[in-house]
This record gives sequence, C-alpha cells and structure tokens, in this order.
Amino acid sequence: MLKKIVVATLVLTTLSMAFASETQASVSASSPLKLSVWPGVWTWPDNTIYGMSLGLPASYSNDKNTFVGGLDIAILFSQTIVKGAQISILNMGENSIGAQIALANAKVSKFKGAQVGAYNEYTASKGFQMGVINKADSSSRGVQVGLVNFMDGGLFPVFPFFNFNCKPEPAKQVTPSETTPATVQK
Repeated sequence: MLKKIVVATLVLTTLSMAFASETQASVSASSPLKLSVWPGVWTWPDNTIYGMSLGLPASYSNDKNTFVGGLDIAILFSQTIVKGAQISILNMGENSIGAQIALANAKVSKFKGAQVGAYNEYTASKGFQMGVINKADSSSRGVQVGLVNFMDGGLFPVFPFFNFNCKPEPAKQVTPSETTPATVQK
C-alpha cells in the first residue's frame, strides 16, 4: 500500500513539473489539484482550486483573490484561503470558512467555522474552538472548549474548560451624511 502511495505521489509530482513551465494564461481559472513546495519557491497552479491542495511541505497562495474550495493538506503549514477543510501542523490565514485541524491554528482572522488543535487563535471571527489553549479577541463570537480559554468580551476574559461570547455585534455607526439626501444645486 505504501509503495502505491509513493508511486502515485511521484507520478503526480512529475506531471505537475511538466506542466509548471506553462504560462498562467494557459491555466484555466480553476483547477482540481494544486501542489506547493514553499512560499516564493514553487506552486502549481497558483489559481482557485476546487478539489485538493497538497503542500509538500507547505501550502500557500500568492494571490489574495484565489482560494481552495475543498481540502487543503500540508505537512508543515498552510496559509491559504479555504472554503472547506484545512489540515496541517500550523494553519494561518484569513477569510476562510469551514474546519481547521492542526497542532496550532494561529494568526487566523475573519474565520467562520471550527478550529481543533492544541492552540487555537482567531480575530474578528465566528465559530467554535476546541483545544488545550483557545484565544479570541473581543470582536469574535463563538464557543470555546479547552483547558484554558481566553476571550475578550466573553463570559469571562479567561476561564477554564469553556467560554463563550454570543453578544450581538455592535451596531455600525451611521454618519449624518449617509442618511441625509444630497441637495440638488440649481
């Protein structure tokens, strides 16, 4: 079984290297598979993925307008926008939706979904955190389950075993110019 996995990985890597020399224009707007090595070193293709992104050892994107719709797996770290599941030793990023599973989920912002790991941290996010240490800022909403839970604006700022912040988000301040119709000059 292991031999088949190694052979399949080598075949996929060889094929991706053969196609990597093509220009970005010849690559479609989305692809079913993405292979990444390291930021600034090599990734193919660097566009939106509907399927699986495989990071050997890291998964990332150079373009903030692309995302992975499906499964993002990396050995060391993943720093992509994901709408699905993100699995790695370290997950980072923003604007992701779904599940993040890692030893550490850190530097995550504008996330909606569930984080599972030894250390979980997010800002301006909504969701669920399960881990040994969970941390969220005052603009985040959700539930934490873990040994130590830090949540500014939560039930308590620091609380063991669980914590939550389900308060409604503050209302957006409306300036008078946004509510007053523009005057017509003659």
